[in-house]
Amino acid sequence: MPLEVELSVRERGALRPLQRTTLAAKKSRIAFSDLAPGTYSVITRGEGPLQQRAKTFEVGAGERRQGNVKIVPTVANVRVTLGGKPLPDATLEATNTDHGWKTTVRTDANGTAIEESWQPGSFAMSVRAPAMTAPYIHTASDWNITLPERRITGRVIDAANATPVSNAIVLLRTESDESSRIVQTTTDTDGRFVYRAVLAGKQTLEVRADHYVYPAPVTFELTGDNASRELELRVDSGAPAEVLVVDGSGLPLRGARLFSSVGDELRSMSVTADDGRAVVPLTANATSVLYVIPRDGSFAVVRTNAAQLERTGTLRIAVPSATGLLQLVTKRTDGAPVGGVRLLVRYNGELVPAEVVRALERTHGVRFATDDGGTATLPELPLGIYELWPYRTDNEAEALRASATTLAAPVQLTLKSGENVVRVSFAAK
Repeated sequence: MPLEVELSVRERGALRPLQRTTLAAKKSRIAFSDLAPGTYSVITRGEGPLQQRAKTFEVGAGERRQGNVKIVPTVANVRVTLGGKPLPDATLEATNTDHGWKTTVRTDANGTAIEESWQPGSFAMSVRAPAMTAPYIHTASDWNITLPERRITGRVIDAANATPVSNAIVLLRTESDESSRIVQTTTDTDGRFVYRAVLAGKQTLEVRADHYVYPAPVTFELTGDNASRELELRVDSGAPAEVLVVDGSGLPLRGARLFSSVGDELRSMSVTADDGRAVVPLTANATSVLYVIPRDGSFAVVRTNAAQLERTGTLRIAVPSATGLLQLVTKRTDGAPVGGVRLLVRYNGELVPAEVVRALERTHGVRFATDDGGTATLPELPLGIYELWPYRTDNEAEALRASATTLAAPVQLTLKSGENVVRVSFAAK
């Protein structure tokens, strides 16, 4: 049978396809030329979802590499159960942990599938099914997947009148000694939500509902295979404030997102209408920080409170022009680049929450982290004072946030128009 052969380059820990071609039946050779130095994967694919085989090559400048891809088929007997019973029509989105290629396997009404497999190893899987409202995250080399019937159910209601809140996002973070994983679902028309096949460990539920202040997270333990927990989560509208968002010329900005936080906790998110206006639910009797992210370019940060807005009326926020570019270069003292370094950011004295940083990355197509070459390039930034803390893990980020008010940032600069380059050296181990 004909085979598809794909050449990908590994960047930032992920594969980016470069070339794809078809190898006709009875043909066994293929060549890729004019390659820059780097780490490449050659992935050979057949017709089945597990008929994939990858091999990695390191290519130096001017170097010519040759290699063989040997395919040894095996049989993968896929079986998915929930609480000991077959899980019908399950969809497994799987990523090979050694080589990074992805595939999708679907089971039948009995929760089973038989597939020819070309590459052994471990797979990170997201298991979905019509009977589940959120995926089950699983990593293993065995395709016999047993999901526990561990369940969390609940209802989100308006605290003022006890009416259900539909379409609220309910985030579930499960932490154990081995991992920390987040899944999410939304409430139905009656405000109800269900999580099945919950992983054992410390559970934290967070609610994100439009027009409401986010309530404090709820934390509890859930361990037994058949353990369950039912909760009622109340949300309130806080102190609604009208905000007008304009650009540097005074024109209203449509579709800008406004995040409010108290301390380092995110409390609400709103979006401006065509006239640049939005009603933001602020936390009553507290000082809030508003982070404004328009669809393009810059961002703005403003500190305010509900009492102040009662006196002044509509809060007008002008998003400054984005005329600064920051390039952060991270290397070891021996000159080797340090990739995968993320950045905790404080701008003009306000620590930017992680969720706001992620929104900036998604909206503006940037990444507050260094690439494999040890460089982070952040274009279109507003001018001002930036303080940056490099980190690698979520635990490091939490520790830095807890101490950021007293701990001086290792990177501090006043961003000016044009290109600003900062170099950071790490001691070589």
